Amino acid sequence: MKNIRQLSLLFLLLALVLMLGGCMSSYTFETIKASDLQHMLNSSEKFTLVDIREADTYQRGHIAGAVNLPFSSFEVKYQQLKPDDKIVLVCYSGSTSQQAAQFLLEKGYKKVSSVAGGMEAWQGPVTK
Repeated sequence: MKNIRQLSLLFLLLALVLMLGGCMSSYTFETIKASDLQHMLNSSEKFTLVDIREADTYQRGHIAGAVNLPFSSFEVKYQQLKPDDKIVLVCYSGSTSQQAAQFLLEKGYKKVSSVAGGMEAWQGPVTK
């Protein structure tokens, strides 16, 4: 009788784990190279490029077409981005854009990428 109870409890726990696992988001953000971003910009792929550096740094030089949503106000202004769009985030070195990408995933955005190495890795032209 004790073995049957333990077995029943084990199956119940397994079912619970499987149910909860199905409720968890399985989305992760993609990390792309700066060269991948260059190819995306040269293609007809549709995406929103978001530079999350502060406005003064952005104004000194940014990738053409990038919108500026500074990380310091990102938690308030992120809703300017469309949840169904592909979002590519770039920062100075790549770590802050990863934080912003994770934040967007937690808010329900599904197609999110971060540029590895950020603007430090960018070899293409910049616009002022």
